[in-house]
Order: sequence, then C-alpha cells, then structure tokens
Amino acid sequence: MGRYAKIEGPPLRVVAEEIRQFEGAEIIKVSGNSRIGKEMLKQKRIERVFPIGKNLFLQFSLFLIRIHFLMFGSYRINHDKAGVEPRLSLAFSNGLLNFYNTSITVISSADLRRLYDEEVDIMSEKWSIEKIVGLALRSPDEQVCDVLLDQKVFAGVGNIIKNEALFMSKIHPLSKIGKLSKQ
Repeated sequence: MGRYAKIEGPPLRVVAEEIRQFEGAEIIKVSGNSRIGKEMLKQKRIERVFPIGKNLFLQFSLFLIRIHFLMFGSYRINHDKAGVEPRLSLAFSNGLLNFYNTSITVISSADLRRLYDEEVDIMSEKWSIEKIVGLALRSPDEQVCDVLLDQKVFAGVGNIIKNEALFMSKIHPLSKIGKLSKQ
C-alpha cells in the first residue's frame, strides 16, 4: 500500500485511515534520514493518527510527529521504495511504515492547539464558514488564488482543489478578494 500523488486535505484522510492500523502498536525499530531524534520513538506506541489540513499527525503520549508530504512526498506500508532511503521508517511487530520526501517535525500538544486550527480545515467537522469568510475578508487586496492556498485560511486546499473550486464557481483566479460578493 502507499500513495504518491499530490496530497491535499481529502486524500490525506485516506492516508490517515490506512495508517491507523498501527495505532496502539509498539515501534520496535526506527530508521531513516530525518534529524528528529528518531531514537525517542523506539518502544513508543502511536496513540492516534489524524490529519489537519495538509498535515498528518502521529500522536504519542508526550508529543506528536507532524508529517507534511510537500510536493512529491509518499508513504509505503509493508514495503520499501526501491533504491530510496526513507525520511522516516517505523517497524512494528505487525508491519512497516515508511515516509519518503516529507517534512517531519516533532511538536508538543500545546503547539498543535496553537498552530493548527480545525475551524479552517476544509475536511474537519469543526470547519466554520463564518471564520473562513472573516479571515478571507482581512485580505481584500489579495488575489483569490493566493487566499485559497493560504493554509491559515483554507487548511487542506492545494492546487487541485483551488483550480476545481475556481472553475466550478466561475471566479477568475486573479480576482481580488475585496471585489468578490460575500456570497
């Protein structure tokens, strides 16, 4: 298993669902070229796997690992990508999880709440249209194409969603936010 397409909000939900098979499993071996202090992961258990915006989180008891797939990131479950060293490889008694070409950082629970707002995550049940409109209207001179890609306003939107949304709504990408009707 594994995908290597451009990962935006909706496909990231699928990634999280596939990786949830490792929730509760103990990490028995850690490797990869990430500089996050991988040894701290050994013998830890993933408590929860979840996405916010374009970020995947692996939650442990005292910290979280944030994974962003960048432009060409990918992952593999139970097999390696031939000839490529993973950014992070986690071995469990029930399988193997590899991440490639990703940004990986360690964050605290407090940082999660401070840095990532589920009300702007396009896939969240907590998504708030009122908050989104308010945030977008703070940038009246910005082009709509840029505001749609701003992860602090539309977490989870990438070029695919941006292009489709603008096409379907018949809004020119270079339109200024302040010139759009509130509707």
